[in-house]
Amino acid sequence: MLWEKTVHETRFECGTAASPVLHEGRLDLVNDNEADSYLVSLDAKTGSELWRAKRDEKSNWATPAIAGDRLLIRTAARF
Repeated sequence: MLWEKTVHETRFECGTAASPVLHEGRLDLVNDNEADSYLVSLDAKTGSELWRAKRDEKSNWATPAIAGDRLLIRTAARF
């Protein structure tokens, strides 16, 4: 293992359940939870945080998708 990161648990304590997306040397992950929701992009080689965006979402399990040069997120948390 080259590196590891800790993320907040979701309301059901099952972890993020969202798969990260690897694209052009970045690892992008959605971590929506009850405490601190965010989208984060990490350098795939080092694990260093490239950027982070806060999100106004509760726990959900959304895997991001790449379409061209766009990072897409679709969630169903507000049910």
